[in-house]
Parts: sequence; structure tokens; C-alpha cells
Amino acid sequence: MKAIHTTIQNYLCNHHIMTISVVKNSFPYCATCFYLFIPEEQKILFASDPQSRHICRAIDNPYIAGSIITQTESITKIQGIQFVAKFQKHLSLLDKQRYLKRFPIARTFDLQLWTLKLYYIKMTDNRFGFGTKHIWSSL
Repeated sequence: MKAIHTTIQNYLCNHHIMTISVVKNSFPYCATCFYLFIPEEQKILFASDPQSRHICRAIDNPYIAGSIITQTESITKIQGIQFVAKFQKHLSLLDKQRYLKRFPIARTFDLQLWTLKLYYIKMTDNRFGFGTKHIWSSL
């Protein structure tokens, strides 16, 4: 398994909101979700209602794209990630415990976890110079 660049791992670990994009019959849709990154398994966990539009579409077409950004008005501080992943239903009790530790409020919901297995990540990080990119791919 090819290691994800440390800068990317740190960014993913220090953030918790992502936007995912799904497509069904050429019609796109996106959703914003809380997430937990599991670096050693190169995956993202998130909770969502199985009946939601984005989950229903991801079940039909499991290849999704997503992004995670830092909001800033300074061009020299721009940071963000774009990724491609494969969506799947999640079954691990260990990961459910990890998710609940990070987001204890999720205990009050009927928690359904989903996994995004990461395949491609492009991180823009202007702190190291305008247009600096870190790219990782498992392919």
C-alpha cells in the first residue's frame, strides 16, 4: 500500500467536514458530511441516512468525488483537497467506536456508517508557494 503524503494525512486528520459529489443518470448531486479519516487504512468514515439522496445515488454508482477546504481570504493560505474514492457500506465495530469517539453527538442518532476508500488525492497548499500540489494515487 503506497503511503499517503504526510502533509495530506495531517490535513485530513485535522479537518472534519467534506463535500461529496455523486452522479446518477448524468445528474450530479453533492452533500456535506462530517468525516473521520483513518490514515492506516486510507479511508474516510462518515455517517448518513440510508434514504438520503446522496447515499441512494452512491449505492447505484459507488465512485464518488469529494473536497475538503480551508476557508481563507488570503491567497497565500489557500489549502484544500480534492479526492476520488469508492463508496461502500461500513460494517466494522472498531470504526464505529472510532467515529463515536470523534463525534459523540452521533450516539443520539440511528448511526449508519459508510466508507470511502481513497484512490486519488490532490492537495493544493499555497503555504509552500503559490500552486503547490501534493498528489497521491493508489492506482
